[in-house]
Amino acid sequence: MQSTLVDPQDSGHLDAGVLVPYLYLSLEGDRPWAGGLRVCLAGVHAVSVGRGTERKVSRKNSDGKTVLRIDVADNRMSREHLVIERTLGAWALRDAGSSNGTFVDSGRVDKTTVTDGTVVGVGRTVFVFREHKVDNAQAQSDLDFSSLSTLAPGLRTLSPVLSTEFDRVIRFATTEIDILVLGETGTGKELVAKAVHKASRRAGDFVAVNCGALTDTLVESQLFGYQKGAFSGATENRPGLVRSADKGTLFLDEIGDLPLPSQAAFLRVLQERAVTPVGATRPISFDAKLIAATHCPLEEMVERQEFRADLLARVRGFILRLPSLSERLEDLGGIVAGIFGEKGQERTPRISLSAGMALFGHTWPQNIRELGRSLEMSSILAGDGEIAHEHLPEYMRNPKARTSTSPVSAVSTATATDAPAPVSDDGELGRREKLIALLRKHEGNVSAVARDMGKARNQIQRWIKRYELDASTYRY
Repeated sequence: MQSTLVDPQDSGHLDAGVLVPYLYLSLEGDRPWAGGLRVCLAGVHAVSVGRGTERKVSRKNSDGKTVLRIDVADNRMSREHLVIERTLGAWALRDAGSSNGTFVDSGRVDKTTVTDGTVVGVGRTVFVFREHKVDNAQAQSDLDFSSLSTLAPGLRTLSPVLSTEFDRVIRFATTEIDILVLGETGTGKELVAKAVHKASRRAGDFVAVNCGALTDTLVESQLFGYQKGAFSGATENRPGLVRSADKGTLFLDEIGDLPLPSQAAFLRVLQERAVTPVGATRPISFDAKLIAATHCPLEEMVERQEFRADLLARVRGFILRLPSLSERLEDLGGIVAGIFGEKGQERTPRISLSAGMALFGHTWPQNIRELGRSLEMSSILAGDGEIAHEHLPEYMRNPKARTSTSPVSAVSTATATDAPAPVSDDGELGRREKLIALLRKHEGNVSAVARDMGKARNQIQRWIKRYELDASTYRY
């Protein structure tokens, strides 16, 4: 048996499958275009954070212990601002007598424990502490967001876990194997699909099909095309969306919304890679890479006979699951940088600490799409000044207003009848039972459980650890 006095993290490199601690400098309010920074804490005994002339990371050995230093060009940060220390695997934060204070969950703290998902605000800079299970040595390294600039926007992540999944999906870009991307609305499924298309080096176009927007009566003519004279109004030959992707990539967004009567015809098209336009007598071959995406639990839909099992088997090649924005807060700063970059703004506004902490504290029910809209509105209200707390949408400034003004309120109301029977929160057992019930309801989605319980996501994660649960076992 290993002695409890020996900390396995002292080795400086942890074995595959072991939780590895990371500290992310996720957002610099003075430089929101800079993206984030990842530092691996394997083998590190203490982290010192303070003001410097530029952003940099250094390590030194002091009395046999490794001390990591993070300098940030943040003039609201003290030269020696805070210290995060490890003792036998546990991490604790203490403010180093800073002028402007250290904030955790929007409250000023002098000392506090640090666990997976803890968000720390200092100056105009926001840090996130995470623990990941990683499988390779490269993941146990530091990484600056600036080094990701050569990657397609949909593949830029500081998370070693998500980075591994992105690397894997790209390996299938040049193969004949279909790809299925799962994730909540607004998590960037189409961006990933475009990145795969680019990596495939196919000469044809990337054709995105919103299956939920296809009309029941015209779905086959929209997808497969039609011949002139096939029906009233068909005055010319049309290739349809599927053939438009010939030599390119066909992206079937929200395939779970494809009308059931059309699924059989579509299955045949995918199997034979040929379509028969409406009014035609012979099939026409096409060659396209297939990527499907959905937020729906397809396996449950199969059980309810709302989705064909054979079609699911056909599109379910390599599966990529995209986490919600609230589950990848370490990337929030990089996503913010990407959003401002896409807008092509001449000047990227600064973000105050209170506004930055609000961004990290929001549950983001509509994910990256909602973040983009919020930043666009906030930057307009800020004008030439910094984005302050007052410029954020009301439901982010005032959590009590979320029940009436937040985009998630309609969703919460719609699903209220499906909620599990109330379980008393009195005592640990009652809370554990309620947590398990909600994990089942939301298929292991920690962010959705947090919204349902009216708690911060970090608190849900702490309870999951305390009750020795594994959210992934509840996912479809």
